Amino acid sequence: MARQRAVSKAEQAALRFISAVNAHDVATLTALMTSDHIFIDAVGREVAGASVVIERWTRDFQRTTDYRITVEHCLGYGDIVAIFGTESGRCVGAGDGTPAKSAWSAPIALKAIVRKGLIATWQVYVDRGPLHDAASGGMEKDTEREAVRKDA
Repeated sequence: MARQRAVSKAEQAALRFISAVNAHDVATLTALMTSDHIFIDAVGREVAGASVVIERWTRDFQRTTDYRITVEHCLGYGDIVAIFGTESGRCVGAGDGTPAKSAWSAPIALKAIVRKGLIATWQVYVDRGPLHDAASGGMEKDTEREAVRKDA
């Protein structure tokens, strides 16, 4: 029988943050962030400051209904936590609030840096192709992915 390891405080903080994301609970997300929180998106752009990041989460929740992160693995080393899993959701349709026809799902990796029990940095590593495909109804081509395919 495999021995289970204890979950670190940093891992607990990251998992609480994901629970708040999955609940679209902006108040809890705010409480779990440092005031100088940094969000780094999938292409490396940084958004700094908890209030600015909360505005982004709020906008993202409005654009992507049913957004959620499913955790498959969570590994901590000191105050750094790596999370691997899947993100999924549905895009809001053509500005009228109706859901897009297709849902999307993609593998995701996340890095959290925890300071005094709060999330100081949240970094996302994900291929946004499935999200863009769902948002466009599958009609738009992701030129970056097309360029990679041509180079392969």
